[in-house]
Amino acid sequence: MTGQAPIIELRRRGFAPDIVRIELANMRPALGTVVLADDDIPERQDWRFVVGLTAMVSGTDLTRLSRVAHALEPLARRVITNLYRWPVRNNRGHDSVELIQITDTEGFLTWQA
Repeated sequence: MTGQAPIIELRRRGFAPDIVRIELANMRPALGTVVLADDDIPERQDWRFVVGLTAMVSGTDLTRLSRVAHALEPLARRVITNLYRWPVRNNRGHDSVELIQITDTEGFLTWQA
């Protein structure tokens, strides 16, 4: 897992991000995004940096997405998951993302294609 160090440092200084983005797919990570590598075991990661925060987990594998969400639920204030297919071709022939499902521990963003 990479990307959590800036969040930990921010929290040590008394601040916290509005949302922690956790990516499970091999996409170009956005600034401030934590990336879980394919060989990382979700249940063995140190997720303490999300305590009390909203975590948004995105990936292409439903089983792995569910495992990460389950590991985060006891710690995070809220867990949102985005299951998508990537890459797909859009109607213009460009690589795109197809959103398949959203889950939300608060129930507000739950959606299925």
